[in-house]
Amino acid sequence: MGISHTFSAPRTPQQNGVAERKNRTLIEIARTLLNDYNLPKSFWGEAVSTTCYITNRALIRGGLKKTHEILKGRKPNIGYFKPFGCKCFILNTKDHLGKFDAKSDEEIFLGYSLSSKAYRVYNKRTFKVEESMNVVFDESVCLDDDLQKNDEDDELQLGETPNDQNPSELGSSTSQVEESTQNERNSPESMEGSPVSMEGLGDFPSAEDMPQAPQHILKRHPPSQATLSKVDYNEQ
Repeated sequence: MGISHTFSAPRTPQQNGVAERKNRTLIEIARTLLNDYNLPKSFWGEAVSTTCYITNRALIRGGLKKTHEILKGRKPNIGYFKPFGCKCFILNTKDHLGKFDAKSDEEIFLGYSLSSKAYRVYNKRTFKVEESMNVVFDESVCLDDDLQKNDEDDELQLGETPNDQNPSELGSSTSQVEESTQNERNSPESMEGSPVSMEGLGDFPSAEDMPQAPQHILKRHPPSQATLSKVDYNEQ
């Protein structure tokens, strides 16, 4: 048919750029799928197979915005796609169950079957990969983890102390805050109007020595009302 098989030179991937770029795309997506749910690297084969299954139904012509409908003439159905590695449950129809035994097993979703319309899942009880259509997915686990992580990040941004902070630094910063707070409580300005003894603080400054109010307050109020005056604590 006039077709010849041409080999590339060893250790020269640039001679086969199309295949190398496709392989890089598969590896990058498979790495993301494994790290999303912290799955072990032993599932890398299932991740690559699922990646290939997804990319074949994704955009392959960016300019035309066409998928593999170019070959089949119809758009692919992706309504059954689920997050790779999410928790799911499969109905146990193989074993003889007792009256109070669980009817389902907890599984890990690994992808889609290439030979039938079924899901591929990993059974945590039997440690085997199974294919079945009787699968119930629990996608809320990933959502709850993301929300909890976002809440923790917000708390850290609002001033929460991280768990890995040095205890000595934490103690020193706490003591500095307590010392500054104590100084503010002992100041005459903070004790104005409170029935606390003023012994040991010395003479209270006179009205002439007190700071004047800002200009925008003086314009709205008489100077006699805007000027700070001495408070007689003995009467209180």
